Amino acid sequence: VLVQVDMLGNFPTGRFLPKFVKQYGNVWAESLRAVEAYKGEVKRREYPASEHTYAMPEKEFVEFRKVVGIAEREK
Repeated sequence: VLVQVDMLGNFPTGRFLPKFVKQYGNVWAESLRAVEAYKGEVKRREYPASEHTYAMPEKEFVEFRKVVGIAEREK
């Protein structure tokens, strides 16, 4: 039996692997690369950019602020 996690390489470097494990990919490394890229863009304030957001009409934003203000006072 070859477990999918082992086959895809979804584990940190250095983990003990039995002899029968054949790694066909490296999901762990690719996931780590993606998380680090996301972290960097957020820290540099590159993400989210305008193309990743939705505009909120001013009327709805005013209503949102009212609701949040009421909710904060009730705590």
